[in-house]
Amino acid sequence: MDYGEIWMRAKHVLKENVKLIKSKIKIINSIFCGTVIMANTIFVKSVDFKETIFIRSVDFRGDKFKGYAHFMSTQFGNNEDQDNIQEFHFEATKFQKDAYFTDAYFFGKSNFESAEFQKEAYFDFAQFYGSTRLVNVEFHGEVRFDNAHFFEDANFAISNFQKYAYFSTQFSKHLDLYHVRFHDVANFGAARFNENSKIKLNQAEFAKLYVDWAHFKDHLIYDLEGGEPVYLALIENFRDLGWFEDADDCYYEYRKAKMIENGRPYWSKLYDYVALLSCGYGVRPNFTIVCILGTILGLTQLTEDF
Repeated sequence: MDYGEIWMRAKHVLKENVKLIKSKIKIINSIFCGTVIMANTIFVKSVDFKETIFIRSVDFRGDKFKGYAHFMSTQFGNNEDQDNIQEFHFEATKFQKDAYFTDAYFFGKSNFESAEFQKEAYFDFAQFYGSTRLVNVEFHGEVRFDNAHFFEDANFAISNFQKYAYFSTQFSKHLDLYHVRFHDVANFGAARFNENSKIKLNQAEFAKLYVDWAHFKDHLIYDLEGGEPVYLALIENFRDLGWFEDADDCYYEYRKAKMIENGRPYWSKLYDYVALLSCGYGVRPNFTIVCILGTILGLTQLTEDF
């Protein structure tokens, strides 16, 4: 996917016919049976859709929530209606106060592309049953996905996290963190990934990244486009955290991945292969011991034969 166009896409959101709602909105425990279109609307005061059900698609594109936005326990879409395509649009939406999507259910495609969360964003226990785009999103405050679940692909590409980001999250499919910037702690320590899940971390930048490397490494995609800097950044990250065993293991995985790269000269790959078998790239001392013992036994056997 070409992400180059996304940087400017937010500017193309329509600004004509902007609607201004000055009163507080509180519609709780209600059901909207038809499509809801509230695009290009400014909500001056807080909005509360707690425990409300939107049966069909919802359009909040280009909206500005000046007050608190409450979508706690809100249901977007109808899980029993698979014949109608349900989409939930929050592209280029600005949340100027805290935004709460705690325990929300999204039974369709969710799109927050180029949205802006100027304060805290809470997606605790949220369930995303369709593909989710959080591409080019600005998170100025703390963001939490505690016990959230993405059943389909979760795309956070080129998003910006200014403060603490917590992901004790279940990812059933793929996680895209291409060119994401974490300026504070990014905590994936309690994140869970299905067996076939893949993580794209190319060109990502992070100040401090907490991950369970033993499980994280099995899902990480390595390729020539930005793959090497990511591994090197992870190694430095683990060393800064004092996780030297993870740093060594990450270096080991990096060298293995690099060894099978296409386009490298034969002699270079041969050197890597020897380094792997003899000392595990310098971070597997037991390989050296086995190599020495094997050499001794081999020479002993050769001597006995003569």
